[in-house]
Amino acid sequence: MSNYERTGHTVVRGTALYYRRSLHCGPINIPPLTNMEATGCRLAMTGHSTLVIVSVYLPSPKRLLRRDLRALFALGDAVILFGDFN
Repeated sequence: MSNYERTGHTVVRGTALYYRRSLHCGPINIPPLTNMEATGCRLAMTGHSTLVIVSVYLPSPKRLLRRDLRALFALGDAVILFGDFN
């Protein structure tokens, strides 16, 4: 995703996840968020419960909202959030 500032420079932002194909990982639908962008996947591990991994981007000067965090933590019992929280 990109947008243009008044100066004409392209600003690129967003989130991504990279993982080995040998991992049992699948994309998940992220609920609508107010101030964050996020990409997530479920990682199935043999002998363990499923882990949800979410890459997060909080554009500056947006504020970190509890409702966004609650929506992401509701994606599973074991959720890891990482990324740019500004």
